[in-house]
Amino acid sequence: MDHLLLNVGPCEGGPTFRNDYGNGYVSRFQFHPGSWATAARHTGLSDGWNPYHVGANVATWLKLIGVANAGTTSGWPHCWWS
Repeated sequence: MDHLLLNVGPCEGGPTFRNDYGNGYVSRFQFHPGSWATAARHTGLSDGWNPYHVGANVATWLKLIGVANAGTTSGWPHCWWS
């Protein structure tokens, strides 16, 4: 969890928490829209501006893909290893 909050989130979305990065991805964790929709269907939480929703969807996505795949293109291939 510390790694996600201290390294992956800031690497993906910069130092501030916002939703629209102008690149088509969702939330600070830069979800592909399809991945975000999948996680949101499982959690019922879809607001990319809401840190609680983002955290729940990150945790759910990790559960869906498996932590071992977090550093692949299913997760965060660049920032997971930073």
